Amino acid sequence: MSLPYRQIHLDFHTSEHIPDVGQDFNPKRFARTLLDANVNSVTLFSKCHHGWCYYPTQHGTPHPHLQRPDLLGEMVEACNKVGIATPIYLTIQWDELMARQNPDWKVVSKNTGTNQPVPTWSPVSLANEGLVKHICDLGREIVERYDPPSIFADILIDWEDVSSGALQRMLNHGLNPELREDRVKNDRGIVLEFYKAFAEATKTLSSNLRLFFNSGHIYKNERERYQYFDHLEIESLPTGGWGYDHFPLSARYAPALDKDFLGMTGKFHNWWGDFGGFKQAAALEYECCLMASLGARCSIGDQLHPSGELDTNTYQSIAPAYKRISQLEPYLEEAKQISPIALYSSEGHFSRGPKNADDPHDTGISRMLLETQLTFDVIDEHCDFGAYKLIILPDRITFEEGKLLEKFKAYLKKGGKLLLSGTSGMNKKADRFLLPFPATVEGPSQYEQEYLRVDQTLDSRMPTSPFIAYTHAQQVRSSEAAGLANIHEPYFNRRPEHFCSHQQTPYQLEAAKNRKGILATDNIVYFAHPIGEEYRKFGQPLIKYAFASAIKRLIGDPVVQTNLPSTGRVTLAHQAEHNRFVLHLLYAQPQARGDIINGAHGPTTIEIIEDIAPFPDLEAKVALPKAPSKVYSAYDQRPIDTHYEDGQLVCKLPKLHIHEAIVIEL
Repeated sequence: MSLPYRQIHLDFHTSEHIPDVGQDFNPKRFARTLLDANVNSVTLFSKCHHGWCYYPTQHGTPHPHLQRPDLLGEMVEACNKVGIATPIYLTIQWDELMARQNPDWKVVSKNTGTNQPVPTWSPVSLANEGLVKHICDLGREIVERYDPPSIFADILIDWEDVSSGALQRMLNHGLNPELREDRVKNDRGIVLEFYKAFAEATKTLSSNLRLFFNSGHIYKNERERYQYFDHLEIESLPTGGWGYDHFPLSARYAPALDKDFLGMTGKFHNWWGDFGGFKQAAALEYECCLMASLGARCSIGDQLHPSGELDTNTYQSIAPAYKRISQLEPYLEEAKQISPIALYSSEGHFSRGPKNADDPHDTGISRMLLETQLTFDVIDEHCDFGAYKLIILPDRITFEEGKLLEKFKAYLKKGGKLLLSGTSGMNKKADRFLLPFPATVEGPSQYEQEYLRVDQTLDSRMPTSPFIAYTHAQQVRSSEAAGLANIHEPYFNRRPEHFCSHQQTPYQLEAAKNRKGILATDNIVYFAHPIGEEYRKFGQPLIKYAFASAIKRLIGDPVVQTNLPSTGRVTLAHQAEHNRFVLHLLYAQPQARGDIINGAHGPTTIEIIEDIAPFPDLEAKVALPKAPSKVYSAYDQRPIDTHYEDGQLVCKLPKLHIHEAIVIEL
């Protein structure tokens, strides 16, 4: 069975302090509510974070107040009768009951500890053979009882665990628990061993069973993590701390792993378990269309009330989004993204050490590409570099002599182009270029902040006066590369004993001698500042304009050009079997609302979409080798106003509301 496009991820983390669990469940009403919302798959719960099971289990403990002994089975039967697929959810490392019954199984780390001072679940350690056996027994039991199409195994995280079981494993493998890198390495080893054990326990019973192990992030350049995965689910609730630009960064990497994948948002106002928190229906439409445009199936998170009754209002808000997706499905199957640009992932480059999943260097570059509607993939060292006209190395991609460096050199020799920033392209000490770029490196500037005067021949939007760059530049000189931006140094670094004005020290009127902020050859453009981090932290549009213009200098006009503003999103996909392209155009205006909340990834503002005003008089140009035979909307097959000239298909829409998919048949 192929991965469905319109899924619900139905949480049911229900405390033992809640009475009458499942008493109002009605099988027919449950299935009808899902069908009316255009749902064709729902992930149902077998065991929740509180540790309770919702079926007659021989290996776990049923919820003490469960009113229907096989609530899970009744849900599976009701859904299967009407053709709705039923993947099954199983919690792994958040298990409050197991932690209470086996306190020595608790994860111990500086982040979580063995005591829970706040109302949340205790993580348990997979370094304990007893826990692994318990979970494998549950997995086998679920497969034998319900024969699900897939299992969603949740909460498999790098805890930096130093519990007794984890310490023993570190001792056995010669790892030092005092080193963070070794603690992370041990965590990952434990998780990989669990993947193998669980797959062997369940897949021997069902060869068609799909497995997904959720860590809350799709880690880049860690392919060993995914050998037991049959598909991916990208958890990315934009209003709950992920933000609206998180999903595209993961979705543009997922195809590199050659697996089908789901995007996962939520119906919640913020994030998981937001009872009574409703997202606007238009926002769900936008989020699902964004997923579809990037090649993902869709999953919307909900949490069932303890009574067992689905919330009608929730599914009324989901229905319009899934109606759109049902109309789009014929134009999504086997559609491959057209991406002449690749972002070589900074996260992936440093994948073997501890890291934050939100890598500011990747995120900043991704945002600039998204906001300028440049289509791109995210890649790692295992990908085919030759598939791209341009590869971007953000901020800190340093090298040592070896295969990876030689792979990049070979790419350049075959006509590839590179965009570098910060210390990218240099050796580990960042004191010379290892990539063939004709410049001398003299280390970080003595000034913490400097000013750029960008040549207007690069971009006419540049001011004629210098503008501030907030991050620390490298001192790089070249007599061979073209200088595209002067650096103006401040009079001094700002210190208590000498400062000027509110923030920056003013710039000196004369440009720094022999220093440039941007250098270019025919196949490489180099920015002396870490522009990914710069844009992620400060969002200065002038940096984005210089970045986009540097890309145009290297590879010419983009494949798709539109008059959308920076909040517009564009993708182009190709369905080879049908000899057609599908151009996805999206427009919405995310806004930060409210105060700081504790989101899924720490303190954050809530980023929401409330109102989506139509964008009028949209024009999009697509580079095509010949005039198309037919151009129409994927939604209703209405013809699109177009003309073809000079290798460009020009499409015009009187307005764009949320999303349009333009089908271009050759």
